[in-house]
Amino acid sequence: MSAIKNIIKNIPGIRPLYRFSRRIYALIFFTGSKYGCPICDRSFRKFFPYREGLEVKENVFCPYCGSAERHRLEFLFFSQYTNIFSRKNKVLHFAPEPIFTEYFCKNHSIEYISGYIEKGRAMCVMDITDIQFEDGRFDYIICNHVLEHVLDEKKALSEIKRVLKPRGKAIITVPISYTSETTLERPTSSDQERLELYGQHDHVRLYGADFPDRLRNFGFEVETFSAGIEISSEMVEQYRLNKGETVYIAIKAIA
Repeated sequence: MSAIKNIIKNIPGIRPLYRFSRRIYALIFFTGSKYGCPICDRSFRKFFPYREGLEVKENVFCPYCGSAERHRLEFLFFSQYTNIFSRKNKVLHFAPEPIFTEYFCKNHSIEYISGYIEKGRAMCVMDITDIQFEDGRFDYIICNHVLEHVLDEKKALSEIKRVLKPRGKAIITVPISYTSETTLERPTSSDQERLELYGQHDHVRLYGADFPDRLRNFGFEVETFSAGIEISSEMVEQYRLNKGETVYIAIKAIA
C-alpha cells in the first residue's frame, strides 16, 4: 500500500495537493503539544508512524511538513551551528526534500539551487558525478541519503569538493551500520541481493564506521553533529530525533 501511495504522490500536480490535504488533516486531528517540529515550528500530540518491512516506528514523520528524524536533526544543525540562514550563501542541494526546498526558497538572501538526476524533482537535472557548475562556487552543499545510490562514489565526492569554495561545507547524511567497522561494497546486479546486503534494492553499498575516513581520504576535514551527543535527551524526545543519527560535515580545506 505504501508503494502505491508513493507512486500517487509523485504524479505531476498531485504532490502539492497531497501536501495541502495532509496539513489540513494534521491541524484538525493531530493538534497537541507533546511533540514539536523545529522546521515548521508546530506542535502535535503525535507524529505519523513509519513502516519498514514488518517493523513500525511510532512518531517519526511530522504530520504538517512531513519531516523525518534526520531532517529535524539537520535543521537544528543548520540553525544553531551554521550561518547558512543569516548570510548571502550559495547553496546546492541534491535530491532535495520538499520541506527544505520550501524553507530555503522563502529565504531570499540565499542563492539556492537544487538538482536531481531525473526531470521534474528539482530546479536542475543534474548528476552528482558531473556537476555543471564552475569550481569553487558554493558555500554549502546538502546531500542527504544520496551517496549510497551512486556507483562512482569517488567521482561524486571529487565533484562536490571541486564546486565548494575553500572552507565550504558539504552537509552529508547516509545510512550507516555502526556495528560494522568498514563499508560493505560487494559487486552485484540483483535487486534481491542488494536488498539483503544493503537494506534497500537501489543501494550499492552499506556504509560502516569508516565513513568519516572515506571523506578524509578525499582531503576533507570532517566534523560530526549527533543527536545523541549535541542534543539534550529532552530535545531528542520533544523533536522525536534518532539518537543514532549523525550529520557529517565535510569541509574543503584551503589549498
